[in-house]
Formats: sequence, structure tokens, C-alpha cells
Amino acid sequence: MKRRSSSLLMSLLIICLCLATVGATVAFLTAVSNSVTNTFTIGNITISLTETTGNTYPIVPGTEIGKDPRVTVKNGSDSCWLYVKLDASDTFSSYLSYTVASGWQKLEGYDNVYFRRVEKANTDNVFAILENDLVTVKDTVTEEMMSHISQNPTLTFSAYAIQQISVETAEAGWETLMAST
Repeated sequence: MKRRSSSLLMSLLIICLCLATVGATVAFLTAVSNSVTNTFTIGNITISLTETTGNTYPIVPGTEIGKDPRVTVKNGSDSCWLYVKLDASDTFSSYLSYTVASGWQKLEGYDNVYFRRVEKANTDNVFAILENDLVTVKDTVTEEMMSHISQNPTLTFSAYAIQQISVETAEAGWETLMAST
């Protein structure tokens, strides 16, 4: 009987030793990784619209008037759709004309809105709005026409931008901008 209990005790010790070995092995097979922290920041687009040539000009038939409106997408701004809107008064086209600078595309469905895609850059991106920085007074303007001007012709420039990351087309960007203003 003593032999049987020592054999039982020996068996129990072997089983405990096996379980301890398996437990220790399992402990060696575990690991913990480092943490990864994600920081989400607010996007950034900063634009400015400037002009240095003034804002009042005499109408002299057949002449060109120097105008230098510029829209700037500032350093560090996200990739964006950039728009310019040119609002001419009702009398403008009777006396004056202009051409939009190259690089701007006419926005489908709008007579006076132009756009371009601007990629993120580490410098300011400056874009001229008017071709050769000029507005032309038509040579067909006469003194008689000018004597009947009830409202001086005007041309107003506006600039807008929207992040391009979630806006697939220029049209969708413009619609989003107009819905939010």
C-alpha cells in the first residue's frame, strides 16, 4: 500500500511538473507591442486676394488699363480647389473687356466662375487672374456713349477655396462652398 501511495504521489508530482513546464512555456510565448498614437488635426487652407494698381480708372477709348489682381494660396495650405468669381456690372461689357489668365478653367454652368486645382506646397502659390494684367477699353466707345453712363462700370473679384481631399470635382466643390455661404 505504501508503494501504491508513493507511486500515486510520484504520478501527481510528474503531472504537476508537466503542468508547470507547459505554464512556463505559455508565459514565454506571449508578447506586448508598443502603443501607436494617432493625432487628428484640423485641415488648413489660407488664401488672400490682392491688387496693387488701385480701383478707379478713367475710360479712354482704345486703351489698356493695367490691373494686377492676384489670389494667393498660402504656404502650408492643404491641396484645394481654388476659385475666382468675376462680377461685372451691367454696363461693363458695353465699354470694357478682359481675358482670364491661363491656367484657370471656366466652371461649367457659370458665366463668371473659374477654377484650378492647387496641390499642397511649402511656398505661397500666387496666381494672376487677368491675362497680361489688363482690362481693355473698347475702341468703339464714343464720347456720346460715355455721356449717357448712368452707373460707372465695375469689375469685382472674389476668391474661394475648399479642401480637395473629399471633393472629387470642381463643380461639387463650388456647390459645397455656395451652400455654406
